Amino acid sequence: MSTFLTFWFDLENAPDVLFFEPIVKALRELGHTVHTTSRDYSSVPQLAKLYGISGTVVGTHGGDKYLNKVITGLLRSYQLMRWKHDQHIDLAVGFGSRPLAVACGLLCIPNTTVYDYEHVSIGALNRFCDWILVPEEVPLAHLRERGTPERKLVRYSGLKEEVYTGVYEPDYSLLEKLTLDPERMIVTVRPPATLAHYHDHTSVVICNQILENIAAQPELQCVLMTRDHDTIFDRFLDYPNINRLPFPVKGLDLIAISDAVISGGGTMVREAVALGVPAFSIFTGKQGAVDEELSRVGRLALVRDPADLTKIIFRKRADRSVKDFQKTTVRDYFVQEYLRLAKQGVTGEKTKGHADLRHAP
Repeated sequence: MSTFLTFWFDLENAPDVLFFEPIVKALRELGHTVHTTSRDYSSVPQLAKLYGISGTVVGTHGGDKYLNKVITGLLRSYQLMRWKHDQHIDLAVGFGSRPLAVACGLLCIPNTTVYDYEHVSIGALNRFCDWILVPEEVPLAHLRERGTPERKLVRYSGLKEEVYTGVYEPDYSLLEKLTLDPERMIVTVRPPATLAHYHDHTSVVICNQILENIAAQPELQCVLMTRDHDTIFDRFLDYPNINRLPFPVKGLDLIAISDAVISGGGTMVREAVALGVPAFSIFTGKQGAVDEELSRVGRLALVRDPADLTKIIFRKRADRSVKDFQKTTVRDYFVQEYLRLAKQGVTGEKTKGHADLRHAP
């Protein structure tokens, strides 16, 4: 067996780029070969280039219709299979990428996925992935009910966002680039993902009310991170203290300069938690076990009903430094775990001993 391994990372959504970037770079620094593919959706190829892990663009998004999503996903699996062609791959890695799992399953390529929200559609992952990395907060009973084979499970501790927040160097010059006043409070708002299959309309009602409240407080500065192909909240851009990003920026830089982060998706609020920035989740679908635990220990406020809006209190941060909250243990764990799984795949042991893989970083 060669000392060096070949990995294939598939980037489907914008958060995948941030999560995989430090892992990809660490593997390359160790001498391993890493290929990447990107879905043409939500600026993923552009972000991959910005973070230095760009590769081949393969496939696109299926929109908000279930049938279109299925067809587009199957088409992308076929396109990924064509991209792979004669390339040798020791381990393929995705973050809930169902097209990658299907492609690898049909090509008999050892592959693994990771997800931290247990209510997503996981049927294809359960069937075609060889290993499934899930946070230890997710109850084993729930995974069994969803049909996840226990032999494939690898449980990890810590926030997956800490993989990249732990090695992140903030660029505070973004304040000047966005012409924001550092003496006034800055609130970043990421609306709910209305095109996602897990979307719940209550989050739209809550987000509308929050933006109305912000619009009525001119002393606040709000950065509204609008989503692709979604104009529901664009009317709030008419208010002078609510603005869209004028150019692409690194989300972590925006979080670092913010006094509060409000998001309809879990990733951004957990990034804020990892960096010590006050975070409010307005996601009203089925709550994930990780966010429930963060709420229980007081690190995240869950706003699941209009009555919960009283939980959102804006206070200016005294210090915008994030150093005291950063650690690299989670990043190091994933690097070593992918190396271990790749070696298992090479030696033909990809179906052995998965139930005992309960590692903590």
